[in-house]
Amino acid sequence: MRGRCEFSAYPNATPTGQGTAPPHPALRATFSHQGRREEAVADRLSRRHEMRERLQAHAAVIDAISPCHETAPEGRASFGAYLGGTAMSDITIRPLVASDRAAWNPLWQGYLTFYKSALPPELYDLTFARLTGGTEPMGGFVAERDGQALGIVHWVLHRTTWSAKDICYLQDLYTVAEARGSGVGRKLIEAVREMAQVKGAFRVYWQTHETNLQAQELYDKVADKSGFIVYRQALS
Repeated sequence: MRGRCEFSAYPNATPTGQGTAPPHPALRATFSHQGRREEAVADRLSRRHEMRERLQAHAAVIDAISPCHETAPEGRASFGAYLGGTAMSDITIRPLVASDRAAWNPLWQGYLTFYKSALPPELYDLTFARLTGGTEPMGGFVAERDGQALGIVHWVLHRTTWSAKDICYLQDLYTVAEARGSGVGRKLIEAVREMAQVKGAFRVYWQTHETNLQAQELYDKVADKSGFIVYRQALS
């Protein structure tokens, strides 16, 4: 009768049919160490997930107390977006038209209020007519979602001594509080840039108040800081 010999990967294993011997002590220590490592990794992932949920729960509160009106995305994108949230992808940017007057009024008023300014009603009428009349070298864009206006931006094309082409002044960028940090500001800036390119301008420029630090976080990402200081004189 021919004998049968079987080999095991473990040095002290017993032949098949005679029970299973425990692993070699060295391998047993390796398996034990690996098991502890896997448990530690799982524990860290679990704690990280819990912390992320807590932070996201407070993200809306953090974004809501932001004082900036000219922000977006992704610039200092909202705290929620930083934690993995997504910007609003259902935002539509389109040219400002005459039928937008009712939606434009509160946005324009919000912008003026932010800068502690006030203008007479007749100037509202004149400005909006210039922006939407099609005869002036100026216009605007509105950001909306589901038919609700969330932000505006205005633009003015004018001559410059630095180029044969016109230059575009981006003006009055404003978004409502609930849209801040969602990318609306960036999209409005991009709309002005694309319009200026189509019209043959050689540059887009804008300014913001030195205290508007949050807006500057966005602007530093999408444009170059000129280094020039703006001076002005009021005229009668």
